[in-house]
Amino acid sequence: MEEMKCNVCGSAVNATDSFCQNCGSPVTPAAPEMPEAPVMPEAPVVPEAPAMPEAPVVPEAPEMPQQETTVLSGNPFSLDGNEAPAPEANPVPPTPEANPAPPAPNMSGVYQTPGMDTNYQGTYTAPTYTQTVASEPKKKGGMGVAALILSIIGLLTSCCLGGFLFGLIGIILGIVAVAKNKGKGTGIAGIIIGAVAFIVSIISSFAFVPAFLEGFNEGFQSGYESGLDMYDDYDDYDDTDDSYSSSVSNTNQISVDGTVYELPASMDALGLSINSVDSDIVEDVQEYGMYAGDYEFVVFDTAYGTSFWGYIENTGSDTVYSVDDLEVTGINVDNYSDLCTAYSAEVYGGVTLYMSRTEVEELIGTADYVDDEGKEAYESVDGLNVLRIGYDEYDYVNELDLTIYTY
Repeated sequence: MEEMKCNVCGSAVNATDSFCQNCGSPVTPAAPEMPEAPVMPEAPVVPEAPAMPEAPVVPEAPEMPQQETTVLSGNPFSLDGNEAPAPEANPVPPTPEANPAPPAPNMSGVYQTPGMDTNYQGTYTAPTYTQTVASEPKKKGGMGVAALILSIIGLLTSCCLGGFLFGLIGIILGIVAVAKNKGKGTGIAGIIIGAVAFIVSIISSFAFVPAFLEGFNEGFQSGYESGLDMYDDYDDYDDTDDSYSSSVSNTNQISVDGTVYELPASMDALGLSINSVDSDIVEDVQEYGMYAGDYEFVVFDTAYGTSFWGYIENTGSDTVYSVDDLEVTGINVDNYSDLCTAYSAEVYGGVTLYMSRTEVEELIGTADYVDDEGKEAYESVDGLNVLRIGYDEYDYVNELDLTIYTY
C-alpha cells in the first residue's frame, strides 16, 4: 500500500489519521487508483482534403457619414418665438429612396438635437413637387371632313344623279366617323347632307332618267348631231294641214339617210355592195350557187360610206352563181347594232326612227300583228309588202324593216 503524506507539510501520516500530527491539517484520503484504459486500435489514416483556395478579400464599403437626426419634441403646434437652428456647414444630402413617400405637409413645433440640451423652435416647409402630365393628342377628324365634302358634291350633282354615288359614300363615311369618333360633328353633317343628296337624286331620276337614256342612246348609235339633222329633215310638220312632209310616195320605198331605195332592185341599181363581214356568203354563192326563192340576210355598204342590213334573194327560176344576179328585196335599219351606221330611215309617208309609238299610230294606225321577234308588223293592201317596226323600252322606234315578198 502506498504511503500517504500530508498535503500541507509533506509529513508521513497514517491512513487512519484524520489530521496531520505534524501541522494539524486535515488529511484527504487518496483517490482510488483507476484501472488503465484499454488500448484502442489506431484509426486508419484518412488522406487530407486538398486545400480550398482562399476567397478573395472584398474591400469593406466606406462608412457613410451619419446624418444628424432632429427629434421633434414638445407640442408641435405651440410656438414661443425662438429662432430655428442654423443649417449645418456641409449638410449631407439624404439618400433617395426607391419609392419616395409623398411630400409631408408643413410642420411647426419644437426640435431637439440629440445629445444636446438646447431646444429649437421653428417651422419646416416641405418641398413641393410638380408633375407634368402629357396632354392627350387631339383626335383627327379627317374621315368626317371627307364625308362632308363628298356629301356636298353629291348635293351639287344630285340633279344629274350624282347624289346616288357621292351622297351614299358620304353617308357611309359619316357613320364610320361618328362610330369611331373621328370628326363626329362633320360626320353628322355629312350624313344629313348625303341623305338629302340621295333623296333629291331619287326624285330627279323619275323626271330625267328617261330623257337622259333616250339622248344617250341616240348619241351612242348615230351621233347627237346626226339625230338633230334627221329630225330637221324628216320630222318637220307642215303648218298648213298639220301633216308630215315625206320623200317616200309608195309602200315599196324606204328612204335611208335621205336616199330613196325602191324595192326590189339589183344591188348595182341601188348603188349597194355587200360588206366584208359577209364575204363568206359571197364565196358560198360563187361556189355552190343560190337556188330560186332562197335569200340571205347581209350587211350592205352605201356609196356614202354608211351601212345597214338587208335581204338578197334569187327572184328568178334558175340557180345563180353570182351575187350580182341577186336582187335586194328588203332593207333593215336600226339604231342599236354596231354594223348599222345609217342615222335615219323613213317609210310609209312619214314613219321614221326615233318617233314615238303615239306618233306612229296617228300616221298608220295600230299593227296588224306581232311577229316572233316581238316587232309590230303592218301588211300592205296586196299582202306582199310588210313593214315591221321595233320599239325600245321607252316606246320609241329603234328599228324599221321593209320587206317586199316576190312569191
